Amino acid sequence: MSADKKDYLAVIETVNGIRTAAQFHERLNKIAVSTEDEQLRRVLNPVMQALRNAHNQAMLSKVAGKKFALKFQVEPFAGLVKYCTQLLASQKPTWQILAERHGWRPPGKS
Repeated sequence: MSADKKDYLAVIETVNGIRTAAQFHERLNKIAVSTEDEQLRRVLNPVMQALRNAHNQAMLSKVAGKKFALKFQVEPFAGLVKYCTQLLASQKPTWQILAERHGWRPPGKS
C-alpha cells in the first residue's frame, strides 16, 4: 500500500472500528481537514453530518458513550467506503489522480 494514499486507508481503518459517534466524527474530521482531496471532503461531509446527528440522538437518549460499528452498506457510509476503496485499488499515485482532476495529462497524452 502506497504511503501517499494514507487518507483513504485512514478512512477505511476508521469506519471499520467500533467507536462512539463522537470518536468516529473526530477521526474523520481530522482526515477531512488534512486531506488535499476535495472530493474526499465532499464525500465525508454527509457522513460527518450523520455522525453528528447520531451523537446528538445518543445524548438525548443518554447513551452517548455507547460504542458501535458503522453500517457501511447504507448511505452515506457506503459511498465513502466505495470512494476510498476505488482510490486505494488504483495504480496511480494520489498526486496524479488529483492532478488529472484539474486537467493535467501525462506528457505525450492528449
